[in-house]
Amino acid sequence: MTKSSSRIAALCVGLVALSALSGCSFFAEDELPTLAREQTDTDTLPSNVAEGLRADDFEPEIDLASVRWVGELAGVSVYLAHGESVAENCFVLISDDPGSWATSCQESDELMTTMDPGIEARTTRDGAIPKDDGDGVNNVNKGPWVVLTEDVIVREVTR
Repeated sequence: MTKSSSRIAALCVGLVALSALSGCSFFAEDELPTLAREQTDTDTLPSNVAEGLRADDFEPEIDLASVRWVGELAGVSVYLAHGESVAENCFVLISDDPGSWATSCQESDELMTTMDPGIEARTTRDGAIPKDDGDGVNNVNKGPWVVLTEDVIVREVTR
């Protein structure tokens, strides 16, 4: 390897490390595309869920103005939202039984959650299906991934 090649390789490694440390993500401006669109009437959570999320002791805190409906699978409605900050992304999963719902938040654009039994939801890039999808867990049957939006995929999970 020449001296010039070594410098170029070192520069490339440095740039990759710098982008990782700066918190770069695969979504432009660190915003999930679904959350970047305008809110519509279909993005409204059922009143009992919205009231539950407004409760003083409810964690995680979810910004109700950021809620976006993503779709539905196996009787579970999937919503995305921001948490306490724009950097925190959240899933809100609501089953056919309006009293049965769950939330999950993470300061990342790579988010995954499960409503058991029901569905597994995760964020993705351009509807890409992950190669390592966590198969091999005992007593769990997982269906094929279904693309709901360019940034959310879901699949049925039963025990």
